[in-house]
Amino acid sequence: ADLVGKVEAGIDEDDPHNPAVIADNVGDNVGDVAGMGADLFESYIGSLIGTATLGNNDPTLLALPLWLGAAGLIGSFIGFFFVKTKERGDGGNTN
Repeated sequence: ADLVGKVEAGIDEDDPHNPAVIADNVGDNVGDVAGMGADLFESYIGSLIGTATLGNNDPTLLALPLWLGAAGLIGSFIGFFFVKTKERGDGGNTN
């Protein structure tokens, strides 16, 4: 769609006056953020599987990375309730 503005209206391909360029940039940003989240998740799970593989002869060592991951998850849930902000959530900050 951003190429249509280039061909039909004679504007540059990445000119912000073309709404399709803005939509394309937003889509690129969303894809980049989702890709980073997927990379983080893959790294986290890869490290859990790798450490569990190292302890595959002992059931306690095999389960230890999973228990540590579960403890981190529970700690994140508990920590969520200790975070305070001054923002009210009434549609925007007016101060």
